[in-house]
Amino acid sequence: MSWPIPEIPKLPKFSKPKYKFWLYGFLFLFGIAYILFNQFGEKVGFENIFLYFVLPVFLIWMFLFGVSIHRYEYCLASHKAWEKESEHTTHLWQEWSKWQQAVIGNVVLSPEEKGASVMLGDIKNVPMYPDKGRPLFGERKGFTEYLLTIHLRLEQQFPEYRNHLYQVYLLCSDKLYLKNIVDDVFNQWLLVPDILDLNLASKLVQEDVEYKGGVLLLCVNCWPHHAAQEHSEFITAQFFSSVEYAREHQLPVIAALGRAMPLDKNALDKDLEMLFKYNELEKAELQHVWLAGESQKNFESLLIYSAKVDWLLPEKSPAYLVNLSFGPSHEFSFFNYLALVTDAVIHAQQDQLLICQNSTSTNLLCLIKKDFFNE
Repeated sequence: MSWPIPEIPKLPKFSKPKYKFWLYGFLFLFGIAYILFNQFGEKVGFENIFLYFVLPVFLIWMFLFGVSIHRYEYCLASHKAWEKESEHTTHLWQEWSKWQQAVIGNVVLSPEEKGASVMLGDIKNVPMYPDKGRPLFGERKGFTEYLLTIHLRLEQQFPEYRNHLYQVYLLCSDKLYLKNIVDDVFNQWLLVPDILDLNLASKLVQEDVEYKGGVLLLCVNCWPHHAAQEHSEFITAQFFSSVEYAREHQLPVIAALGRAMPLDKNALDKDLEMLFKYNELEKAELQHVWLAGESQKNFESLLIYSAKVDWLLPEKSPAYLVNLSFGPSHEFSFFNYLALVTDAVIHAQQDQLLICQNSTSTNLLCLIKKDFFNE
């Protein structure tokens, strides 16, 4: 999997001309010519020996030596041109992999009142509910009240966000009351939401998209009839736009959402290597890694890779294990966790890496930065 970046082959190595070999060959021929001149010069004639032996042999030697030099110069020029084009191709792929979206607003309603902040504090205070699904924090409310809460928090982050809202996308695990949820979303923002499946939603964070304005991505995972489920409740909202649109309208950017990378289930080290290479990241600058889904397997792979490349992660907590605190994942967990990790970027003002791998749903890696790459 990984990004569709092709392997740039390297030209085979070539050796310099063996000047000693050619010099010794020339001296050997010179010695033979000297002997011929001394032994047969008077009998055959010096001119005949020179014209019919020495000169042809010398010209053949010069020709072969010239071919050797030409071949070396040609290979040298080819390698330089290949290296230049390889660097240019690598640069183009680096620009492609550094594609980002500007996060203007981010709201997380989760079982924890403080959201991602509870994971960033003392490890002793991190909640542990690996096998328990939990409801949203606080008193049970109607869905319209949750949407109003999201609206008010978005207004706190950017009071004029409604003026730039162009489209609402909806991910919802509750198919039974989907129509009611769509109606509530319309009543709140006066926009009919586009209902996305997992594949379409993944494209929003993987493929280059130019929006005409701001986009609100709602990911709703609530329990039907408030009946407890194995996964925790989440309602998250991310208001984002293209980087160009944010700059043109001078929007207050709170985080930069990177291009998501499809994960290879058995090659996390290769995926991480590609991330660091093509995003041109310094390993010392990335100290916050979030693992979701098959976290134990990824945790072991992460530790092995970090030791291999001298990536010094925090000793006490090399990675945040999301599922240990929020219970088992569900189909749309990646997008809930994406908002959760974005919340961590906002609070910590440091870059964060989310690795979400589920055998039945999403296998994506995403880097969320506190600013754009070229700033």
